[in-house]
Amino acid sequence: MKNKYDLSIIIPVYNGEKHIGSCLDSILLQQNTDKFQIIVVNDGSTDNTETIVEKYISKHPNITIISTKNAGVSAARNLGTQKSNADYVTFVDADDQVGLKYTEYCKYFTSISKDYYIDNLLITKSCLPTQFDQHVYSDRFFSNMLDAVKNTHAEIAMGGKVTLNYVEKYIKRHVYLQPKEFGMSTHDKHTILQQCDYRENANFCLYSTELLKKYNLKFTINMQLDEDILFCMLACLYAEKVVTVPDVTYLYNRHENSLSNIQNRDISNDKYTYANIQRFSKLLLELNKFPQFNELYTHWFHVFLNECYKVPLSKYSKYFPPRHCHECPESICDSKCIFHNSILNKFSENINTK
Repeated sequence: MKNKYDLSIIIPVYNGEKHIGSCLDSILLQQNTDKFQIIVVNDGSTDNTETIVEKYISKHPNITIISTKNAGVSAARNLGTQKSNADYVTFVDADDQVGLKYTEYCKYFTSISKDYYIDNLLITKSCLPTQFDQHVYSDRFFSNMLDAVKNTHAEIAMGGKVTLNYVEKYIKRHVYLQPKEFGMSTHDKHTILQQCDYRENANFCLYSTELLKKYNLKFTINMQLDEDILFCMLACLYAEKVVTVPDVTYLYNRHENSLSNIQNRDISNDKYTYANIQRFSKLLLELNKFPQFNELYTHWFHVFLNECYKVPLSKYSKYFPPRHCHECPESICDSKCIFHNSILNKFSENINTK
């Protein structure tokens, strides 16, 4: 049966009464959003989130709300995806906005800011200005990405973001300088997976629902951090074609109550370490299924090994590859290695780490 919509916009929200209105307003400013499916997944909010969304629903029949018991952002995104009736899905967090007019923000990245490039992805971090206008929008956020996937027959379109970190007082951009198509070559997969890793998010992308169903791709429920990076990396690994789209910018707000801004450093280190263990283990298990990507397996295996040096091994050693892997030549750290199957078994166990 043909899907009813071109696009489903999925918004997980928990106690988002302060921001959900601004989020929805930015979406409704976009072209043709009256023809898109907007699914708000209310993840057990105890504030006025549901009441606020209901007011929007009374004026916009294409907005729906699904209220559930609190189960976390991954479960909320998965539920929204399950309810989608569209050819593509995209994710927006309730405290963010879409359609930022990027050209208005270039002035905040000063000449002393250091630019970093991963192919056509520009990354720059600068001090957060004392005054700035965060309400300058373009109306083609979704239209540009939809045009890109339809014109190129891609399964994923990747846009950019500007991050405003109010805790650490910085502004950061991850934006594409030109449109580009990435296929199934090792070089293309290496580039796009690196970009996913640095983008740090599954938002500001469109994903083909057919692709997600084919590979049963979901957000990992028991990951408290980086589950969105893993989702994006796996989707781009599976996709036969990914297209990057300039002039599509998402405003990512990092507030003091964000899980990724945990104040207690020991708790934060634990959460990030376990997230890395789960993320790299799952990615490596999937890469192992693609013999043509042995070089990629080797690369990400050694990225995972490098994480060993950042944490006390006495506490986490059982989750990481064996010590001798540090001394082993990179050329044989795949199926040629006699320990390969036992390492894969360890990765399988790691995925379910609580």
